[in-house]
Amino acid sequence: MSGSFTLTGHPDWIPTQSLPVTVLAAVETGLTPGAWGPITVPCSSGGAYMISLIGAGAISNRASVTDITVEQFDLAGNSVANDFFGAVPSGGSYIGDYIVSGPVIARGNVYGASLQISGLMCTSAYLTDIFPNSGTNIGTIDIAVYILPNGFTDPDPKLYVGQFVNYNTTYTLPPLTLAAQVGLSLTDGKSSDAILVAPYSGAAVLTLQQTGVTTTPTNLRCFIYGYTVASGTTEIEQLFFATPTAVSPLVVPVNLSACMHLINWHNSDSSQTASVNSTLVGARGA
Repeated sequence: MSGSFTLTGHPDWIPTQSLPVTVLAAVETGLTPGAWGPITVPCSSGGAYMISLIGAGAISNRASVTDITVEQFDLAGNSVANDFFGAVPSGGSYIGDYIVSGPVIARGNVYGASLQISGLMCTSAYLTDIFPNSGTNIGTIDIAVYILPNGFTDPDPKLYVGQFVNYNTTYTLPPLTLAAQVGLSLTDGKSSDAILVAPYSGAAVLTLQQTGVTTTPTNLRCFIYGYTVASGTTEIEQLFFATPTAVSPLVVPVNLSACMHLINWHNSDSSQTASVNSTLVGARGA
């Protein structure tokens, strides 16, 4: 047989290894507060995209978050799909008592021939209003866009981070542990700080247990709020939980939208002090 054989199909195919690989398609550095983009990324065949965010500069100067919109177009320029990620923290940032240590990933399936990626990055006043306990300065964000050869059967979690570190104690939470409190003491009428939940979207499980508030156990509450940069300090999502009894834990499924969340615990009792144990754990890893 004459002629030569040429591999066709996915552009990321490597003839010497016969393995599809992830390809770095675009890089944007030094994003500052305000609108940014669009970044156009051609996608000659299907699969998925992955956007990696990392903060630049010293830890204390890179507390930054951004909305991200990914719009997909066919070859004729028609919009065929749209993904939105709200107030995504940048990796390496100190926000709400925690350091988002590793790169933060926003991801989804490819349905079009090209992606247009744009966003809105927050100001320092935005974070100060939502996390008054942080007191950090705004920084810049670097992003990298990757095209993956295969699509996701289930794209959740659309948001994910591998490492999440408590700023004050420097301990690292295990992957998929999104928030945790052990022995948190709340006197009557007291709330905890607003704490950043590890970037994550999709199914999770909240465990909430307390001792001390026995007369009216439902006076111990847990709140989870969701935010985008565009919505400002007005939450776009609010989840509310209360302990039905003292000592016995409340274990409930939670579904987190693809946006930034904070969590806090509140003792609304007028006379009793609560000791709170609570965890929020994601159900799926990236």
